[in-house]
Amino acid sequence: MHADIDYHRYLEEKDSVQADLDEWRSMFGDVAQKNGWMPVSEDRSADDQEEDLRQRIFLTKQSIASVQVANPDATFSIMSPFSAMTNDEFNTYVMNSYIRSNSTGGSSGAATRQLRSVSAVESAQCIANGKTALTQYSEQQLVSCNSENWGCGGGAPEYALDYVQQNGFCTDDSYPYTSDVGYAYSCSSSCEPQETGLSGYSQVSGEDELLSAIEEHPVIVAVASGNNVWKQYTGGVVSSCDTWELDHAVVAVGYDSSSIKIRNSWGTYWGEDGYMRLARSSSSQGTCGVTSDMSTPKM
Repeated sequence: MHADIDYHRYLEEKDSVQADLDEWRSMFGDVAQKNGWMPVSEDRSADDQEEDLRQRIFLTKQSIASVQVANPDATFSIMSPFSAMTNDEFNTYVMNSYIRSNSTGGSSGAATRQLRSVSAVESAQCIANGKTALTQYSEQQLVSCNSENWGCGGGAPEYALDYVQQNGFCTDDSYPYTSDVGYAYSCSSSCEPQETGLSGYSQVSGEDELLSAIEEHPVIVAVASGNNVWKQYTGGVVSSCDTWELDHAVVAVGYDSSSIKIRNSWGTYWGEDGYMRLARSSSSQGTCGVTSDMSTPKM
């Protein structure tokens, strides 16, 4: 039994919680199991594992109430891929996981601090050259070959952009991603790096500069995401996070009069098809720290 559970209330709601678990598992069970978002222990019986999952879903439902009050213009639900994780497990995952970013898998943790630069360069190059389709570049090249950063242990987007400017970029097809198990592998010389047109990067300071930069191309931003707001987000505009440690990197891609739109790397089944909207703020840090640490590629 989880120590922080209200067991009497849990027993009263057990049948409805089981129904919620069944629905969640039908939507996210396969991807959660594949990516380690649903704990499995061979040392426990099937009944014990089911009871553990049921209690996890119950605790997640309890946590949603407080984040909903703090964020009235956003929606949160147990129908989110991370609902079978405890708060501590999710925070650890954000800090330490190594999963390739794509439409069906997520990517988070310290490693994405440098890997978000791939998305930013792809988009900036596409816009600068007037293309209609992105050239997809190699995340594995940055993980394995950029000695200024720390492979799967992460690193700074600025160091990643420096590396690309000096060395060029292999395409994703010629140097595909293999570090989803948390091992960086040695640098390969089998691909032919391409010139991207990257001439450097600029630091961005404050919301006004962020909005101006977004009008040119996407901006790499650090955020505080190891919390229930990000864990259970399904849509709308987030106005408050209960943690401030910058533990994840995303790409700011747009804005309107009330919000900044970011593209995350946790798959299209998270948030608004993989995106989140953060409320614009007069705070120097911004909502969830979004304006605390920002950089953008120069083409």
